Amino acid sequence: MSDRETANAPIKLKVQLPLPAMAIWQMWTNPEQVVTWLAATANIEPRQGGRYELFWDEAPEHNSTLGCRITALEPYSRMAFTWRGPEHLEALMPAGSTAVELRFTGDHQSAALYLHHTGWGEGADWTEAREWQLEAWKNALGGLKALVEMAQQMAKS
Repeated sequence: MSDRETANAPIKLKVQLPLPAMAIWQMWTNPEQVVTWLAATANIEPRQGGRYELFWDEAPEHNSTLGCRITALEPYSRMAFTWRGPEHLEALMPAGSTAVELRFTGDHQSAALYLHHTGWGEGADWTEAREWQLEAWKNALGGLKALVEMAQQMAKS
């Protein structure tokens, strides 16, 4: 793949978690659970057209997904929402400029979470934005996996 194709290719990540898909779904759709691993506060309306707003800063207009909406919802199997970049990328990535799709597959023991983030443009600014977001998603999913595994270890003790 050329640099140009890589720069605007969707971000595709997968994480396997030792939880049923229903539990992983709740970790993305229940604001009380989202704030345990992804954001400081959350305003989530788990319905088609509902808000998917995550906040990492006291000033809601910065470092948040303010204005983002859920665009698809299939309980326990698929959710999609619009996305907004962080403060240093907000001119390039306003609310709705990119989109995230999550798919949840598995059984009662474990499930896979697939994350696809699309809508990347071309040029150096977009390459930087995509690289920043890729690292942010890797960190977020790694943190989610660590939290789940730690909770399971504590439950076994």
